[in-house]
Amino acid sequence: MKRKIQYFVFAGLTTVFMYGATKKTIENYRLSRTGILTKAVVTNNKKVGGKGTVDLTIQYNVSGQKYEGTLTNENYKIGDSLEIVYLESNPSVVRSYRFIKNNYTTTIE
Repeated sequence: MKRKIQYFVFAGLTTVFMYGATKKTIENYRLSRTGILTKAVVTNNKKVGGKGTVDLTIQYNVSGQKYEGTLTNENYKIGDSLEIVYLESNPSVVRSYRFIKNNYTTTIE
């Protein structure tokens, strides 16, 4: 009985880990296939961690509603405009168009 519980705990933790590890890849694939292209403006940038990682805060509009998102390791300054791709079904899922174009096959233009 104790062995069965250990197995289910292990299986559950493995499933959670695998989902977490693949979630961004799945989002990126969906963005490359069905993403909507729009413009965003950088409103903040900050260095996080000790390896020089930079998080950018961006603002963009979808159907008249303002959204705020975060991009990592993009080379833009506050006030810069950039192209982003978001999911129509969930506009909070956003990546830079440059990232999607450089790393995935896409027909978005």
